[in-house]
Amino acid sequence: MDVETQQQEYFAEFSAYWNQRLTPESPLFMTLVATISGSRELFYHRQTDRGRIVLADDRDELVRWLEHSGVMSEARSLRRTQLIWLPRPWTPHEFPELTRDVRSAAKPVDLNGYLRAGEALPVLFGSQTKTGPVFVGVDLPGVPRSRFNKGSFRDLSRIPVTMLATMSAGLRVTRCRVERVDRAWIYGRDHDAVQASLAAKKVGLVGCGALGSAVARLLVQMGVGRWLLVDGDGLSAPNTARHVLGNPHIRVNKAVALRRQLLCDFPHLDSIESFPVDVRELTDSQRSSLSQCDVIVSAGISWAGDLVLDRWRQSLSRTPVHVCSWVEEFALAGHAVALVGNDTLRLRFSADGVPDFRLTTWPATVTTQIMEAGCGNLFQPHGAVDLINSAALAAQLVVDVLLGDVKMSRRRVWLGDRARLAQLGGTPAAQFDVSHTRREFPWVGGGG
Repeated sequence: MDVETQQQEYFAEFSAYWNQRLTPESPLFMTLVATISGSRELFYHRQTDRGRIVLADDRDELVRWLEHSGVMSEARSLRRTQLIWLPRPWTPHEFPELTRDVRSAAKPVDLNGYLRAGEALPVLFGSQTKTGPVFVGVDLPGVPRSRFNKGSFRDLSRIPVTMLATMSAGLRVTRCRVERVDRAWIYGRDHDAVQASLAAKKVGLVGCGALGSAVARLLVQMGVGRWLLVDGDGLSAPNTARHVLGNPHIRVNKAVALRRQLLCDFPHLDSIESFPVDVRELTDSQRSSLSQCDVIVSAGISWAGDLVLDRWRQSLSRTPVHVCSWVEEFALAGHAVALVGNDTLRLRFSADGVPDFRLTTWPATVTTQIMEAGCGNLFQPHGAVDLINSAALAAQLVVDVLLGDVKMSRRRVWLGDRARLAQLGGTPAAQFDVSHTRREFPWVGGGG
């Protein structure tokens, strides 16, 4: 390989070569920093207990990200540093080894003003490559405080930065891996054109149980950025086997707990509100907030709740699309209906809440709901794997609505395992003629 070809390979694989000599002690840089070129000042927070350094262009954005992550960051725990934008990527023999090398590479930016006695200083470097912008990081070691304890500087904040610079010049730096955690990278690694649209959309979820929580998490992972969660129940221990929430959230309201978990897992989310009440008990103010959503999803709630939601929605001058989702017995069939404009759920349901398009029937000899021992609670005997296809069905319908691909009311169904249906004693409807398939129908006519 000739020199020029090798150099181009180094440029193209800049971060890969950089990461080859990391040590287990190297902190992880997590950046919210915009990938626009140009050196500039940044804010950062060092999470020593987790071996992470989080960096951002904007102080408020950094504080919000940390708070969503469960890190209560006070203003004094934030520090400033620099992003140094390189005219081209380094080749391996140019990688800085000592603090003086980093300062030299940073010129004309002066890093001395960011030095503190006893504190390491993270510095972010960026460069454009043929496949896109890349960041690498170095952690400059701080001059140990012990070197000043017996001197004339009892107030370490008054040590001249020129002295710190001189004393640290020959110290070896720590090379660090950089992981981007900004929205554009998390969703599609800079190549998903729909993210700007989804980030601005607001979804109201009524029912944060097993089905609803799974739908919410899928939609958050798709990039939906704004949320309102409604549920009046707490999480119980047996819920955890098929809910996205686990043991730490037992006895916590589902809407409140789901909000906390989603923010912690996806701290770049714009906003999530939670109303820990049944949909039938929402206040006028809470209903007003719900009416501002782009889509309202009801997931596995009672027919009484869906009926209240359906009638209230019809009373609005602006009617958000209502996506109603539920599963049949044993989660062997799933439904998701998108109601657009003034279309009503009641059109296809009996007064008792039974749709005229059921996909399974069950003889009285088959127990489809089981009563918990010692109490009157009923539950359907199915697990998380049984449920996930119906959750994905509903989530995809919501995405299609948000992106403008569903302009008229539709219903979609998930047809599960016919063999298992027969094994359990159920009978499939005529439309349930294959297994493991999605189908779509108009809300009225054209396929029932």
